[in-house]
Amino acid sequence: MTRRLLIIVAVLLVSSLVYADDASHRKACEDMMKMWKIDKMLGPMFDQVKKMQEDMVGKMKIPDDMKDINSKYLNKMNEMIKKEMSWDGMKEDFIGIYMEVFSESEIREMIDFYNSPIGKKSIEKAPELMQKVFSMSQNRVKRFMPEIERLSNEMAEEIKQRKQTGK
Repeated sequence: MTRRLLIIVAVLLVSSLVYADDASHRKACEDMMKMWKIDKMLGPMFDQVKKMQEDMVGKMKIPDDMKDINSKYLNKMNEMIKKEMSWDGMKEDFIGIYMEVFSESEIREMIDFYNSPIGKKSIEKAPELMQKVFSMSQNRVKRFMPEIERLSNEMAEEIKQRKQTGK
């Protein structure tokens, strides 16, 4: 009986230490992300996604008498994207990923780096850098999108022909 009690106490002690370590690791990740001001970086990213979506819908040539329907659904989509892509919506996912990839001591070393002058500058420049990378990616997609559309049309035509001929 005493032996079982000692085993139970030992298991409880070990599990409480693991939980405490996990909470400390989680806190370190959250502290680092606060330093990065990720919540501020997500706003411009949402705005760019919204602009891309509006451009895509604009190319659909929706008749004027259907614009109200378009606006209604575009607003619903934007609200959903805003909610799902907000910091509050993604915070736990970010923390979980960083906890999986980096140990607590590595996170603390990164915090030390981001507190240095060059680390602070990298945080300061990150939104500008992200915007430039996003714009570059958008331009790249625009360059090959006509070819994607051509291949999609070609595929649709081939499917149509196969249905008609049965081969």
